[in-house]
Parts: sequence; structure tokens; C-alpha cells
Amino acid sequence: MTRNPFINAVAAALYIAGVVSLLYFGIPLIAAPGQQPPFLFFVSILSLFVLSVLAMCISFLLQPFILAFESKPREGAKLLLQTGGIFAIIVAALFTALFVIFG
Repeated sequence: MTRNPFINAVAAALYIAGVVSLLYFGIPLIAAPGQQPPFLFFVSILSLFVLSVLAMCISFLLQPFILAFESKPREGAKLLLQTGGIFAIIVAALFTALFVIFG
């Protein structure tokens, strides 16, 4: 990703929102209520999980590891912690909004 922790954290949040939207709106298209989804659906979900792990690793870990390998481990650790902290603030804001709206 980038060396901007805000962009990395927002990209991760947007990716998660996209995956959740796909699942939320896509499942009713695959199987009618009360019907079990086809086997290929479960294979697709597991594949999506693996892809999500890769996307989150790229979003959170790629640049910090590059910095560490460039002999800048403090900068890498700082970027990782800043990205994680900003993402934690985004998650806290989402949970706060959830409890305020549906409280």
C-alpha cells in the first residue's frame, strides 16, 4: 500500500465494507430463503476468506516490512502501529454508531 497510515486503514475498512456488502446482498441471489446454498458457495466463501487475509496483510504489513528490510525498523514499526491505531479508531466509531442508532 502506501506509507500513509490513514490511507492504509481506510482502504482496509472499505475492503471490509465491500466484502460485507457482497455477502449481504449476494446471498439472497444465490439461494431462496429456507434453501441451502450450493456447495460452490461455501468453497467461494472460504476462498474469499483467504483473499481477505492477503488483502489485510498487504494493507497493514507490506510497507512496514519493506521499511524494516530497508534498515528502517523504527519507521516500519511506527507505520504499523499508526495504521493499526487509525483502524481501531474506525472500528470504535462504527461500533459507537451501531449502538447509538440501534441502541
